[in-house]
Amino acid sequence: MQFDSLKFKKTLKGPNGHIFQIDWDLPQGRCDCNELVSSPVVEPNYFTLSYQSTNNVHLPQEILFKTPVTPSLTNIYIIFEVYSDPGSRVILYENSTVIGEGYPMTAYNTDRNNPLTAPESQLFLSPIVSEYGTIIYDKTQGSSIIPKTTGDIGDNYRFILKRDTNYIFQTTPLVNKTDISTNIVWYEVK
Repeated sequence: MQFDSLKFKKTLKGPNGHIFQIDWDLPQGRCDCNELVSSPVVEPNYFTLSYQSTNNVHLPQEILFKTPVTPSLTNIYIIFEVYSDPGSRVILYENSTVIGEGYPMTAYNTDRNNPLTAPESQLFLSPIVSEYGTIIYDKTQGSSIIPKTTGDIGDNYRFILKRDTNYIFQTTPLVNKTDISTNIVWYEVK
């Protein structure tokens, strides 16, 4: 293999359709190998949910993600993205106790030809939470400066979730009138 540069990236497909990206930087003595989520075209059990809101007050937007008890489900790989304008605090809680699930949210299979249309995991908007549980992710993104001259501030976060567990995705705006967009993509491994 001949290289034109001492820096390059290569994307490889591994077992079970998993995609890996290798990033070499030989002058810096660095080689990173990152597993990217399997392609939705390759794996048929990908689901997605998107929700947008404009919060006129400093109230958090909360989504309950309930993982199933199903023994045949071995893992739930999840990526969630939160974008906000101008800024927000994003927290993911695990083992949350809810006394009201809230409003059911509809998720979609990313393989539109697949007859499996509903995921085993369930999502609800605005749950009534009695105890939030353990914080497994906490990040403030953006700022409270208005007007903002850049685009939306956002990031994505990846986890393998436990079965039979309640998770709360909480996004709290840093100022009034904050636009929040939440995208959740997950893969249920059977």
